[in-house]
Amino acid sequence: MNIKAIIFDYGQVLTFNQSVKSINSMIGLLNSNENHFNKAYYEHRDLYDSGKINGPEYWKLIIKSLALEINDQETINTLVNHDLESWFEQNQEMWDLVLKLKNNYKTALLSNNIHELVEKIEKELDLNKYFDTIVFSNRLDFIKPDLRIYQYCLDLMQIKAEEAIFIDDKQINVDAANKLGIHGITFTSYEQLINDLEKMNILIV
Repeated sequence: MNIKAIIFDYGQVLTFNQSVKSINSMIGLLNSNENHFNKAYYEHRDLYDSGKINGPEYWKLIIKSLALEINDQETINTLVNHDLESWFEQNQEMWDLVLKLKNNYKTALLSNNIHELVEKIEKELDLNKYFDTIVFSNRLDFIKPDLRIYQYCLDLMQIKAEEAIFIDDKQINVDAANKLGIHGITFTSYEQLINDLEKMNILIV
């Protein structure tokens, strides 16, 4: 195994799990329950991640799915902001790991993400310090697990699939990477990831 690059997902890999406090704030604003909210939240998420709609448009679709009558822009803007905050609790241990790996490997960020959060990430985090290549789905016409987004990242890095490791918390995304010949790791915890990388003889210094 000749590994030259390590590719990271963002949400729930470099960050902690989506904030329960922020989720409850969104549910409260919509006067909904968790099950109905989650169904509506993910029903339209692919459109949002692929950049086809913006934050207010996304939340108007959720409001329609929940059969609610909410039209004031202030509430919609608050929902957008709660959503952003829910994905922004950084796992510093993971960011430190990226820096260590960058000493010996090319590093990339490959994330299904939304326009407003990408703006916040790029404003508040020094991505170029951590990653040689950065790919956000909202700037493309496809999202994980579409094989094209992995190939796009590989092409930018100028490496072959078998020379890369891809780390993501969603099994469906890891399975897609494996189809291309990338070495996929399904992320569950920092400790588990370190163990898996060590089994692959990855140098962490």
